Amino acid sequence: ALDEAELTNISLVSEALIVARGDIGVELGEQQLPVAERLIRDVGEKTGRPVMLATEVMMSVLSESRASRGDVDALFGAVVDRQFQAVMLGKETSAHKAPGDVIREASGYLVFNEAQKDAPKKKEEPSLGKTTAAALFVSRSGPTGSLRGPLLTPKGNE
Repeated sequence: ALDEAELTNISLVSEALIVARGDIGVELGEQQLPVAERLIRDVGEKTGRPVMLATEVMMSVLSESRASRGDVDALFGAVVDRQFQAVMLGKETSAHKAPGDVIREASGYLVFNEAQKDAPKKKEEPSLGKTTAAALFVSRSGPTGSLRGPLLTPKGNE
């Protein structure tokens, strides 16, 4: 079971933590996987230990020449959204005819993702184009054509 105190004790005597999705899924069940993943990451953050994600994140490269959009998004999510300090590739490299190519491709995505994570977040008002404004108007209109809510006026398109 997931026990934060036990995970904290393990973390304190470890140099790093690893989230092995396959093993967690087998041991705890798939439904517990997201909970366990986040708990391990949080414990690593609290104890100052880096956390690595070990999963088959770029499996599409085994059948395609490049990673799928879903795989690229999964890498981005691991680094930027879930704040893992490392991603371990497994079958993607061990079963690939050119493992170095997979590593270079993943590395390129990860370097870009790291830059996005560290980029300052700027707050600006969203700017809607004419098409977006028209879609927004239609979506806020009822079947009779009456406006149900205030229409957002796009910046510069008054």
